Amino acid sequence: MSEKKQELLKKLVTELEQSESLEQTSLFTAEELGTPADVVRTMINELGPDLISVLGEFLFLPFKDEEMLYFCTAITVTEEIPADARADLAVAVSRINSILPCGSFALGEESSTLIFKYTILIPAGADEEEQKTMMLTAVDNSIEMVDRNVGYLALVLSGDRTPESMMELVTGRPGGDDPSDKEA
Repeated sequence: MSEKKQELLKKLVTELEQSESLEQTSLFTAEELGTPADVVRTMINELGPDLISVLGEFLFLPFKDEEMLYFCTAITVTEEIPADARADLAVAVSRINSILPCGSFALGEESSTLIFKYTILIPAGADEEEQKTMMLTAVDNSIEMVDRNVGYLALVLSGDRTPESMMELVTGRPGGDDPSDKEA
């Protein structure tokens, strides 16, 4: 199964290399990285209102399930979160995650990094073209979620907004409530 996963990742690299907003796309083997899984890494450019560049990593989780492939996207948004901003950013991440249609933001490694993760299940028996399409859709969805929301989280990270006032911007509602939580 790992050969199949590696072949799918190679096809993903070929597709991602066609994008003008992605650079330095490469497949790294588990042996090269000293990890249990092969990883596709790419630089994603011009995200959010500040047009930041971030690291995207795409891999199959190393589960032994013969029926499903667990395809994971991970985008490192920032690698340095000041200690005094972590509590508010954690609240903001929790609030914004509650309205995301897919994936989630998280504070990683002792709350010093901000990441976005999204995992999908791909049927192992699906044809290769369908599997590749599902992978590309997951990558596109992840990039879109970061692009749409990184600016809001940056406002909290910089101290320009509280998590509550950030959610007012996100939802366009006083108090920042999710409109889907309200009854008509």
